[in-house]
Amino acid sequence: MRSKRNYFLTSINWAIKNNYKHYELMRNFLFSFDPEFSHMFTIKFLKYFPNLSQNFFDQSQISPILKATSEFAGYHLKWKNSLCLAAGLDKNAEALSFWSKVGFGAVEVGTITPHPQSGNPKPRLHRNIKELSLINSMGFPGHGSQIIKNRIQQFKKNNSTLPILINIGKQKETPIEKAIDDYLFLFNEFAELSNGIVVNISSPNTPDLRQLQNTTYLIEILEKIQKRKTALKLTTPLILKISPDEPEQFYNEIITYLANYNWNGLIFSNTTKNHNSPYNGGQSGFPLLLLNEKKVLNLKLNCVKNKIDFIYCGGLFANSDLEINHLQNTFKQVYTGFIFDGPKIFQLILKECLL
Repeated sequence: MRSKRNYFLTSINWAIKNNYKHYELMRNFLFSFDPEFSHMFTIKFLKYFPNLSQNFFDQSQISPILKATSEFAGYHLKWKNSLCLAAGLDKNAEALSFWSKVGFGAVEVGTITPHPQSGNPKPRLHRNIKELSLINSMGFPGHGSQIIKNRIQQFKKNNSTLPILINIGKQKETPIEKAIDDYLFLFNEFAELSNGIVVNISSPNTPDLRQLQNTTYLIEILEKIQKRKTALKLTTPLILKISPDEPEQFYNEIITYLANYNWNGLIFSNTTKNHNSPYNGGQSGFPLLLLNEKKVLNLKLNCVKNKIDFIYCGGLFANSDLEINHLQNTFKQVYTGFIFDGPKIFQLILKECLL
């Protein structure tokens, strides 16, 4: 492991000294290694060298796009622009300084659990370059709420204006009947620090988690978290993240439930279990966009009707056609597209301005 790290550092230093600033070079190099190792190393590098890391993001491509945009606001959310980094890439809020410099309108960290946990057995992250997709079965590995809370507090002390969404989930060992206790604990910990609390009940990689989308558990979560928000006199937006693999009736009903309990946002969607990969886990990337396309318009229209902010997440790349996919003038999140496209992904923001 140490020899791998030394090789990475040597190669990165060489690239910087020789002015290889294009993201594609480093992406192709990282793709020659195990996906989770590459992910871990990248986050550590962004954490400790946020200014150096910008050398791999050609600001000549990004700056004109950002200058052409302005603040993007919905009914409850307000971002610096319409593009947010999705949860999962910076699970432990380690690279916030870098994200604040590179051009995202907001960043979502997590999924955060009450206590540290190691997640599912490795290997648990696989890339398919031909399909432009990732398969992950991570299972919420993370440093736990206290460490991550301290990091976010320290970052906020620098008066950063970067909006931060905080994605929360139950501990793997917590019985499904007690899941609400984990969510209430995490809401208490993070609501005042966050520009939006995202309740994750839709990951396919934590046993029984998607059962929380069943009506009985769902109503309990929506009602009790809203009551806690009211009791604490907070205005933090409440956002639900849902699965793309549910029956049509679920999507017809979910907006009504959110409206009835005064929730503020919906993220559609988490990763999908509907894929042909030999690996277990949820698929993200371009195949997810194709799967979601038929559901997006109705969900978005129902959100608008009920004054709920709609956030699309799933398979967006720099060349995505926002009009065809009904995503113009919409909050958007990227993860897999950002890994494959790098700074090109910010062209999505410019397309928004031209539609």
